[in-house]
Amino acid sequence: MKAVDAVLQDTAKNRGEARKLPSEKDFLMKPLWTETKEDREKKIRDLLDSALGIVTDVPVVDVQKKIEGLRKNIRELDDRIVKLREKQIGAPKDAMLPGLFTDTVDSLGKDIDESKKKIELSREEIAKAKGEVVAALDKAGIKLAPEQVDLLLDSVLSAISSVWSPCSTRPR
Repeated sequence: MKAVDAVLQDTAKNRGEARKLPSEKDFLMKPLWTETKEDREKKIRDLLDSALGIVTDVPVVDVQKKIEGLRKNIRELDDRIVKLREKQIGAPKDAMLPGLFTDTVDSLGKDIDESKKKIELSREEIAKAKGEVVAALDKAGIKLAPEQVDLLLDSVLSAISSVWSPCSTRPR
């Protein structure tokens, strides 16, 4: 636990200093010699992943990326469904070779249903990924509530305080 505590202390220090750094959008071009908030946040993610890698077998940053990819997919599918429904309003009921040359109400409805199935599969994958993290943390003796796991996976800055709670020394 000393190794985890040392990594988390370094992470907390980096987090505190990140607030003082300029953002990449403050520059016309990405600076070569100056560290930005985004650079520091990546360093924080890497430190957090290494701390959790010490006590678990699950690379949390990889799981975060997977979940973010799935969430992006869900957002894109939701947008697609909206566009398909708008298209469905003016679509004919019948056409020659529906769905190939002309979209019909039914062919668009099938596309909407297919998109909904893909969204549900993505949500199941998200739940499965979160379950892997919970199981690995539990195996390592770290008990987190579902809300804490969500914070851990959704935000590195919030995750530091969620992960830090089992440790005895916590900087303020």
